[in-house]
Amino acid sequence: MLKNYLKIAVRNLLKYKLTSFINLFGLAVGLTCCLAIVAYALNELSFDKFHSKADRIYRVTTDWKWTGGSLNAASTSGPVAPLLKQNFPEVENTVRFFAEGTEFVKSGENTVELSPIFTENSFFKIFDYTFLYGDPKSALSEPNSMILSESAAVKIFGNPAGAYGKTLEYINRPPQKVTGIIKDVPQNSHLVFNAVGALDTQAEYLKSLQQLNVYTYVLLKKGTDVHQLEQKISKLMGKELNDTVSSYRSPFQPLTSIHLHSHLTNEVGATGNIQYLYIFSIVGAIILLLACINYINLATAQSSRRAKEVGVRKVIGSDRGRIILQFFTESFLLVILAALFSLLILQLITPFLTKIGGEQISLWNYNWHFIAGVIIGFALIVGILSGIYPAVYLSGFRPATILKGVTAKSPSTAFFRKSLVVVQFTISIALIAFTVIVWQQLNYALNKDLGFNKDQVLGIRIPGNDLRIKNLAAFKSKLSSYPGILATTVTTNPLGKDGWISTGGFFFETDGQRPSYTNISQQLGIDPAYFKMMGISLKEGRNFSAAIPSDSAQSLIVNETLVKKRGWKNPLGKRIWYFTDDNGSTKEAKVIGVVKDFHVESLHKNIEPLLFYLAPPEQSDNLYIKLRPENIRKSLAYVQKTYREFDNYNPFETYFLDENFASQYQDDNQKRNLFLLFASLAIVIACLGLFGLAAFTIEQRTKEIGIRKVLGASIKNVLVLVTKDFVWLVCMAFVIAVPIAWWGMNKWLQDFAYKIPIHWWTFAIAGILAVLVAVLTISFQAMKAAIANPVKSLRTE
Repeated sequence: MLKNYLKIAVRNLLKYKLTSFINLFGLAVGLTCCLAIVAYALNELSFDKFHSKADRIYRVTTDWKWTGGSLNAASTSGPVAPLLKQNFPEVENTVRFFAEGTEFVKSGENTVELSPIFTENSFFKIFDYTFLYGDPKSALSEPNSMILSESAAVKIFGNPAGAYGKTLEYINRPPQKVTGIIKDVPQNSHLVFNAVGALDTQAEYLKSLQQLNVYTYVLLKKGTDVHQLEQKISKLMGKELNDTVSSYRSPFQPLTSIHLHSHLTNEVGATGNIQYLYIFSIVGAIILLLACINYINLATAQSSRRAKEVGVRKVIGSDRGRIILQFFTESFLLVILAALFSLLILQLITPFLTKIGGEQISLWNYNWHFIAGVIIGFALIVGILSGIYPAVYLSGFRPATILKGVTAKSPSTAFFRKSLVVVQFTISIALIAFTVIVWQQLNYALNKDLGFNKDQVLGIRIPGNDLRIKNLAAFKSKLSSYPGILATTVTTNPLGKDGWISTGGFFFETDGQRPSYTNISQQLGIDPAYFKMMGISLKEGRNFSAAIPSDSAQSLIVNETLVKKRGWKNPLGKRIWYFTDDNGSTKEAKVIGVVKDFHVESLHKNIEPLLFYLAPPEQSDNLYIKLRPENIRKSLAYVQKTYREFDNYNPFETYFLDENFASQYQDDNQKRNLFLLFASLAIVIACLGLFGLAAFTIEQRTKEIGIRKVLGASIKNVLVLVTKDFVWLVCMAFVIAVPIAWWGMNKWLQDFAYKIPIHWWTFAIAGILAVLVAVLTISFQAMKAAIANPVKSLRTE
């Protein structure tokens, strides 16, 4: 019996080629999108699960509140880990580490970039990293010990075996002995590094409860009540801080939730976003739903073709259950073929998806049992969804009526088909509108006036103390003499990198007095040339001056936001007290100027209170150079040559300021590209369904069109007749899509502190595009019907 059903299914696929192609293509594309999204989701959800104790590992975070503000950070102070280990038996082990950022080591004449962390031996008792050489129990026991990843060892020494036991010539750090080699950190880890150094546990910065400069992780014993432990720890830390903060909490973050759910201050690295996972999952389901709708629509539309077949089968003894089984067989055969095609398509486009999406999108990282399970699961779901209505509907025909040649048209069936078309185009219009908004917002972010001139500004890292402290003035002077360079300035932090501007607690004068509490503010060290070179406007007061000695320690400049937050009507002369050491000593400074607000981070972030101080030479590790737009390549060559004259040891690192800002939207751009691809596919599938439905509708009305032409209808009249019903359906879809799209856009734009308004014409563009696409899709079939010779359609009457 099943063999017979398969034969009939194959014959029908070959007989109705257009319908089969539309269904097969739509389902294959839909399944490909779903499989790609499953691969993306599995990768995102797999972060940090390779650790065997992942379910018991937690990151300790900091949630402080006080009269002047609040702080929610991923980092903690140094004493937290020892306090937890000593006071709470539920804590099996603890580890602290800090990430220094990018550092460099010498490899012959070259320098090699490393991304190290510095930690304790307990690090390898909590986390699982495979040692190729060395002993994890003692690799970090001695000071100045260093463990390299396999790829870093190859890059520096040529091979891992040759690296073990060797000494690293570190830049700006004592020589480090290589005491271990580990396999590279998996890509699905929130903690990314290629070197591990020994933490100096006696360092002063680890003794202060006020400095949040390390990351603390704990391994809890099995069965620990995490919520109860958090409360006990918060109570203990509140006592240790001696009421310097009004509220102290130490929330525990499960290790496996950090990547998708954590967006705190001082994150150890870039994190993902669970919202994108939801969005792409919904889009994948929508694409598959559109393909299923095509199948349902075309199958029910062609019911008259299959009616006699059903009638004959019932007369010779087939019951309704067997007929349903036959139609399900056709549905599942089509879905299985589509699934096989989808695997081939996914294999071909995986490099492209990885390139535009920035994610490792591959199902082949999992074993074949898993892949087969995913495909069979999708095939069952899609086969049932797409086949259930046609099977039930077609199997319900009455043989006596059908075999008399009567195929009554059911108004409810026509309404159902039209409803499905409305659903398809509602989705398509919403996706078009959403794509337009995403494009506009990212263009706005990249082109918005940031309050300063970032174009042709070259940044150079100055890692060498000799150049910074002894020769910086001479270096700047020689650069300024070159015709291709307009100006130079120095600063302590580069602009355009979210989270890179340092912050601190300050006492801001309130009602003429020094308050008892601090307020958080960003801080940036600069030189007197900074504002002029960057095109930043001074609103009131004066700039720093090298001729005024007190400016180096007793003068500050603030931005407009800080003035507003403090409620200062006359900010000039206001006093600010800042900390000078870890013991709480402070020094007083006065506000000498106010600058207009400008963005130091991406538009994801609000402009925060910011104060400027005159940077001492030892902190001036970023040099900005304003280049003329002509012959930038020659200017860059001159800058590098001049740098080497003053520093032939440290690496020459450069960046352009506009690229810094653009890089903050890289993730948004990648997700936009993927969304645009998926939205385009959804629209193509919807249009294919409409094309097939239009072709069949016109075929049913061939004689009607012939009669109208004989009675004098023009080609225009026929075109309007055929297209108007479908255009009305698209217009109905537009009305439904507008509120859905508006809601979705608002939700997405919440991630931006500065965003575009949603204009009415965005929806108008989406609606007009949808109507045009629908008309173009139908017009080919409509034109064929309009220019056909009516004699051919009427000769059988």
